[in-house]
Amino acid sequence: MPRKRAKKDLSWPNLKELHLSSSTSTGRELPPESLLLALTSAPNLEALTISDCETLDDDVLRRAFRVHSFNSLTKLQLENCDVVTKLGVDLFIRPENVLESIVIWKCFALSFHDVISWRVEIERNNWDLRVSLCASDHI
Repeated sequence: MPRKRAKKDLSWPNLKELHLSSSTSTGRELPPESLLLALTSAPNLEALTISDCETLDDDVLRRAFRVHSFNSLTKLQLENCDVVTKLGVDLFIRPENVLESIVIWKCFALSFHDVISWRVEIERNNWDLRVSLCASDHI
């Protein structure tokens, strides 16, 4: 009879910075469940960078927010995450968050129009938050 694997309690409460990246050289993507596990295992993150990740989408972010709301996060950077839309980033732009910076680099589902709408909301609420978008390698 096969033995059942024991469920491991994965928790990194002291982790402050996390960088998740898929390997573009091998073409291997991080599975959505692995992304979700990593995001929900570090409740006190202050800096989060996710790059080259086609499996990161609004649903993964929404599910992570159900577990904890990233209230300690001050820096968010998304690079080449083409499936994340404005709805996914909207989760981070809330009065309860202490977020200071969002950098979006070549995430083609996000646009300058999205950034303008976030900046209007930020200014209207007098939040200290910078949002920037770079859509290409040329600055």
